[in-house]
Amino acid sequence: MITTTGMARAAGLLPRWLAALSYLVAAFLLVSTTFHPAILLVFPARVALMSVALLVHRPRGVT
Repeated sequence: MITTTGMARAAGLLPRWLAALSYLVAAFLLVSTTFHPAILLVFPARVALMSVALLVHRPRGVT
């Protein structure tokens, strides 16, 4: 998650707020020690949010 976010941010594909949110989610999943069923939904929610953002957000320099 951290590498994907870093590469997408460097390429200008992600907005800054989504990159920050992705880093926070990655840190949360890295340090979470519980196996609560709700935690299993965090990663798919992040993937869905990134997919929508990539479909809606137009990268800089593309006309």
